[in-house]
Amino acid sequence: MFRRLLFLTLMPLLSAQLVLAVAQSFTELFAKIDADLRAGNVDAAIKGCDGIIVLNLTPQLASAAIMRRGSCYYAKHDAERAIADYDQALRLDPKNAAAYDNRGTALEARGDLDDAMKDYSESVRLNPRNSYVYVNRGVLRSDEADFSGALADFARALSLNPRSEYAHAGRSRVYLLRNEPEKALEEANAAIAISPDEALGYDRRARAYVKLGRYAQVDADIRKATHLKSYDRKSGLSLVAWFRATCPDPHFRDGKQALEAARLSCGSTNFFGYACLDNLAAAYAEVGDFDQAVNCQMRALEKAPSRYPELSEMKQQQEQYKKRKPYRDEPKRKPS
Repeated sequence: MFRRLLFLTLMPLLSAQLVLAVAQSFTELFAKIDADLRAGNVDAAIKGCDGIIVLNLTPQLASAAIMRRGSCYYAKHDAERAIADYDQALRLDPKNAAAYDNRGTALEARGDLDDAMKDYSESVRLNPRNSYVYVNRGVLRSDEADFSGALADFARALSLNPRSEYAHAGRSRVYLLRNEPEKALEEANAAIAISPDEALGYDRRARAYVKLGRYAQVDADIRKATHLKSYDRKSGLSLVAWFRATCPDPHFRDGKQALEAARLSCGSTNFFGYACLDNLAAAYAEVGDFDQAVNCQMRALEKAPSRYPELSEMKQQQEQYKKRKPYRDEPKRKPS
């Protein structure tokens, strides 16, 4: 406390050059924190945030540091501590648009979808030039079956950043949920063209190939993604688990690999979201453990959004498991 009061007392006496040097110093500190977080050095990033927070120079700086610490806790899959930090950051600076966006992501992971939507929209209001928040809101809208709203958000993101692979990947997901795999494939290819060294586009393209029944190409994209430097094994496990458990072509099925991938996917996060539980249920069914499959699918259904577009399909999977039958993700023709 003394250090804070002393520094604030001296601020009016600082020269313009020293004020500039202080500002540059904090810019460098925040850049180091962000670099540590991207590199996976989460504890180092938290330590850097704590070093700034104790200074508490201004509400805006403290808000920025606490918000970054919240992102670190989110990276450690601690949604509660992340949300607590975002709450504190917003009390200090109610105009911190990024904190609203980040809190929305954490609330969504916790299942508080209505509050997450409010936070994304407030972030848009405060900073309508941030393409990333439109992507985040678009993904949530697609989960809520608001496809027109989702597509509008992704279009807005691309108008702000025409090279947003995230927006193209988001549109690919909408088209998959609408059972339009050809359009989904087109958007996935657009994402790959923008960022050929990023795994996201290959993941989306593989999922489009699944719906088109082009299983050799699914397998090729999975293998391609795993050799990229940007490949995040934890996120990639979801597709591996689903494909190896549910592919109609037995050449590509591998129950043991599917179960291992699904367990690691669920174990890597404290959120235990509906998607990883859905994959885990399919994997258990593929290896013949139908009691576990029914249990996992029941938990997935409990966690899934009430308006999730594939909810009825998830219920059909549950019925398959109750009949002691594994699930096969057969290509579906779009109704005319």
